[in-house]
Amino acid sequence: MLEHFILGFVIQFTTSLGDTIARIPVSARLSRRRKGKFAFSTGAFLAITASIFVAFIFAGILEELPHTRYISAGVVLILSGIIYFDVFKGRFRQKAEKKMASPLSTERFFKLLGIGFLVSSVLVADNTIAIAPLFINTNIDSKIAAVIGIVLATILQVIIVIRSAEKIQKLPHKKEITTISLVILSVLIFIGVV
Repeated sequence: MLEHFILGFVIQFTTSLGDTIARIPVSARLSRRRKGKFAFSTGAFLAITASIFVAFIFAGILEELPHTRYISAGVVLILSGIIYFDVFKGRFRQKAEKKMASPLSTERFFKLLGIGFLVSSVLVADNTIAIAPLFINTNIDSKIAAVIGIVLATILQVIIVIRSAEKIQKLPHKKEITTISLVILSVLIFIGVV
């Protein structure tokens, strides 16, 4: 159970590192106030929560297939290549930033929350694939532990976006860290550790 908690936290944190970095400039453009950043981050949190439910469904589909472990490992390995070569995110990120360049007013709190949800839904699609193996062939306690780890990692990232946006943007090799963590996850799935 502790293993699934740690894996949930580490997988969510490392695969979402790039997403967190992508949300920081968008959040900064939308608002210099904490209230605006909080609204945007709350929308992101809701999107990540929704991705957990999608991961449950995806895991259920994978459980029905033969050789689930190998399929999951292959999907995560392909995902690491997609992230490393930035196949989709650059396009989505640019469109989202253009849409949200307008100034923030107090009345737009819920609109900003919705925008945060939509932008993050696009950004966390890869995370859904990465966390799905945590829910395959495990008992309910392990699944709950993984969800708690994922949620705690998400809360930490929301705090980072709100409080330390400028510092986190300066981290080097974000894409490489995410890719390496996914390759390691793929190997762990393949050999049966996860």
